[in-house]
Amino acid sequence: MPNVLVYDSEITLAPDELAYFPLHDMMLENPAAYLRREFMYLYRYDLTSVRLTARTETHPHFVEASQSPTIVATSDDQYAIGLYTPDIPRNGFPDAEQRKFLGYVFTDWGTVVSLSARIRAVPASGAIFEPGTYRYRTFLAIGRVSDVAASLQRLVSAGLSDR
Repeated sequence: MPNVLVYDSEITLAPDELAYFPLHDMMLENPAAYLRREFMYLYRYDLTSVRLTARTETHPHFVEASQSPTIVATSDDQYAIGLYTPDIPRNGFPDAEQRKFLGYVFTDWGTVVSLSARIRAVPASGAIFEPGTYRYRTFLAIGRVSDVAASLQRLVSAGLSDR
């Protein structure tokens, strides 16, 4: 797909690691992009209405997490990057203790901004993770805001909206 990068990550949990520290859940930052402060304009992409939210101008120390895919852009909307992953459910993570810190997270650090997908990983069955390799995928769309929004729509239409 044009202007879309695929970010795959794998986490391997070895039996000897889990023998001492059984894992009940994990919070993954997959990926985190640090950008120049020019990318301080924030959009959210509503998967249900297939529309962008109104643009928000951020300020230093602004932090927001959402279950909606996020696009950050420059003031003229000519340069933008958006994140999307099927590993973040449409309703977010309502049962997670750390729910305020999960989802698509935007942070304005003052001199730079960051955009990340923070995923809560839980065991497929049972109360703890079994040894093995766990795979996660995030899509990064790059271009003008209109290009990024169109790419997010194509990803959703391709059936990548739910696990």
